[in-house]
Formats: sequence, C-alpha cells, structure tokens
Amino acid sequence: MTTFLAISITSFLWLLIIRERDSIEPESFWNLIKAVVLGGFLSMILLTIIYIPFYMVLPRSFFDLDAVRSGSAWHAKLIFGLYIGIVEESAKAFAALIFTSKLKAFDEPVDGMIYGMAVGLGFAAIENFEYVSRYSLAVLINRSAFSVPLHFALGGVWGYGLALAKFKYHNNSRLIIIIPLILAAAVIHGLYDFFCFMGASKLSSGMMIIFITYSTFFWSFFKTKKLVAVSTFLSPGECSNCRTVNESSDIKCRKCGAELPDRGEFYDGDEK
Repeated sequence: MTTFLAISITSFLWLLIIRERDSIEPESFWNLIKAVVLGGFLSMILLTIIYIPFYMVLPRSFFDLDAVRSGSAWHAKLIFGLYIGIVEESAKAFAALIFTSKLKAFDEPVDGMIYGMAVGLGFAAIENFEYVSRYSLAVLINRSAFSVPLHFALGGVWGYGLALAKFKYHNNSRLIIIIPLILAAAVIHGLYDFFCFMGASKLSSGMMIIFITYSTFFWSFFKTKKLVAVSTFLSPGECSNCRTVNESSDIKCRKCGAELPDRGEFYDGDEK
C-alpha cells in the first residue's frame, strides 16, 4: 500500500506539471488519468508483443541485463540501450496512437504532446512498481528525478508527431509523420540507458544522464509552448500569453510583447 501511494503521488505531481502546459483549453483530469492508466497498460502489452520477435531471433545472452551492466564492452551496452529505446518508445507511441485515434478531446495541436507525455508517465509509473518491488522504495527517489521525466519528455517528442499528423499533415499517413520522431526518441532513450549501463555513479556518465534527461525535458516543454500559441481555440491575432487580440499583421503582442506565430504555416492553410 505504501508503494502504491508513493508512486501514485509522484505520478500525480508530474501529471499536474504536464497539464499546466495546456493553458488554452486544458484537458480534463479524467481524460489525462485514463491516458496514464490505460495508455500505460496498453504500452506494456504492446511492449510484450514487440519484444517477441526480438526474443525469437536474438540469443538469450543478449537479454541478460546484469551481464550487460557488469561485463559487456561499451558497444554491447550501446546496442542494448538502443534496443530498449526502440522497443519501449515504439510501444508507448503506438499506445498513444490507439488511445487518441477516436478521442474527441484531441482538438488542438498541443494535445498531441500532452497525451504523449501522459502515456509516457503511465509507462514509467508501471516500471516504478517493478523496480520498487525488485529493489526498495528508495529507488523511487532517483527514478522520479530522472527516469520518469525522461519517459514523459520522450512522449513529448513523438507526441509532437501526433500533433503534426493530425493538424498539419492530416492528408498523409500518420505513421510516415510519427516514425522519424519515434526513432529520435529511441536514440535519446538508448543513449540515456547506455550511460546508465556505463555507471551512473561515474561523474562523466552521471553528467550525461542529467544532460539527456533535462535537455529533452526542456525541449518538450518549449515545444508545448509553441503549440499552445497555434491553438485552434485562439482567435486570429490572439496572444496565447495574455489573450490580447492583436491585428493579424502584428508580429508581436501589443500588450505583453510575446511573439505571434504565423498559424497558417502550422496548419498549412487548412485548419482542421
């Protein structure tokens, strides 16, 4: 019970931070909680399905995590890290695709990243149960500071692809738009795991883990701000920062000075 409460509380706090980014038309907590819970479990199911062909083809020694951490050469650690990145980010992204495919609340670009982050948070929460049961509750502190924000920030990477696929390139296949961003997230994830395998206690590896986690985190949050500025719920010329309605020809908000993006460029002239 203590473990459940601890993981639930830390996950909810991160969920509040995610929702805060959706400032124009915030998603309901119910939808976000469903994305965390259902998306998390669905991504775990898909993870198992994606894992099967790898398990059938690769030697059993490849999956010995303890051996990878302790005795493998650096290139073996890198390959295993990239393998984990590809499998996990693919599972999370396809879970988010399924969850949002008929979701009426997915009605502005930033929602792609918000739901992507929520699914990533759900995946991380389920992983936390596994790690806490294997080690101790103390491991939750480290994971809440690094693994959890990285998981949902990576959800923001391919979640940006969800936004592009639905609003800017909605006449194209969603997979064509999203797959490159899934691969980008997988590489980032793989590098993070690689430095964990190299030894998080080492100064160089520890610094890289911090850099990868929070550079991805801040990139995702920067992108959410950009997508909020082109919300479908804003009037032409309306500033997403202070909600002042400016002239359509204005480049910056007359009240707060915030940059006004060209919404036509994002929607490609066909706002949906």
